Amino acid sequence: MAKSFTEGLSTRLLKELDVLSKQKGIKVDDLFREGNGMGNLNPKIVYEEILSNL
Repeated sequence: MAKSFTEGLSTRLLKELDVLSKQKGIKVDDLFREGNGMGNLNPKIVYEEILSNL
């Protein structure tokens, strides 16, 4: 059960990050990087938002 939950969460997280990266026009790898033209996302906030939508 834990493996299934973790895999599902990972898949959902990747999809959400992919959508966000396309909206911002940057690579997924750059979403959490700081600086001009980067995503500047706070990992804790993103994680909490995703968990609240499960």
